[in-house]
Amino acid sequence: MAYRLPPYSWDSHIHVIDPENFPLSPDRTYTPLPAPISAAQEYCEEQSISHPVIVTPSVYGTDNRILLAALEAFSPNAIGVAVLDPYSDPPPSPEDLQSLHDAGVRGLRINFAGNPSPAVLHAHAELCKPHNWVLQLYIPLGAFATLHTLIPTLGVRVVADHFAGAVAGENPYAQRGFAEVVDLMKRGELWVKISAPYLGSRVGWEGNYADMGIVAKELLEQAPQMCVYGSDWPHVQGARGGDPLTIRPFRDADDSAFVDVVKAWVGHWRAFQQIMVDNPRRLWGWEGRD
Repeated sequence: MAYRLPPYSWDSHIHVIDPENFPLSPDRTYTPLPAPISAAQEYCEEQSISHPVIVTPSVYGTDNRILLAALEAFSPNAIGVAVLDPYSDPPPSPEDLQSLHDAGVRGLRINFAGNPSPAVLHAHAELCKPHNWVLQLYIPLGAFATLHTLIPTLGVRVVADHFAGAVAGENPYAQRGFAEVVDLMKRGELWVKISAPYLGSRVGWEGNYADMGIVAKELLEQAPQMCVYGSDWPHVQGARGGDPLTIRPFRDADDSAFVDVVKAWVGHWRAFQQIMVDNPRRLWGWEGRD
């Protein structure tokens, strides 16, 4: 039986992968198993997710066709986060942006292993501005120390993936960039996804991600209004060296168990409602009836 969530709950981070109908990028750094639209719909039904945020995964580069197909299948309840290259030739046109917006795109993602330059951030922010999109950052935690003064100047809402890159530890403030993340959150300049805990946990779901609790609780205590839930379904195993064409299985993750953990971290139902419903509505600019 599906875990009971507040009505109209959001999952602010899922992917769809369908190599048979939407070929992966030849430049990808890893090859995941398929997770087609039908499987994503089944996941949302099983977990009582009313509103998924579908993110174009890195294995598709800047090809957002699978995202558009998924948005059509989930319409009108999903929104999308696309990947675009502001420096492409030709660059994305106003017509391109309008077409994506009409399809349900409400954000752009930057995925960097290091520190993205100010120019890259500003270029993406400029693409976000015409339709009031969100700029989503998947960058190392330490990058936020460098970008601390820049992010408030971008003029768009900014959300950090996966605990903003923080990992398990006795004192999260000992990690470079964590204090800057908390400061930006408290000032309303940065949202953070409580998502993909296995990226920072040493004990995994078998240990209920207990070692990530200190990170999660600090973010939730300092800026509860700036946190949103995300599963990272279907839990791909990203680039870790080796042959990028070798198919990698999904991580061994339990979505229902993680929801239980998040509910325990937030402490009470009203806060759970906030992270699952109220906050994502504000972040993604939801204008639907619910």
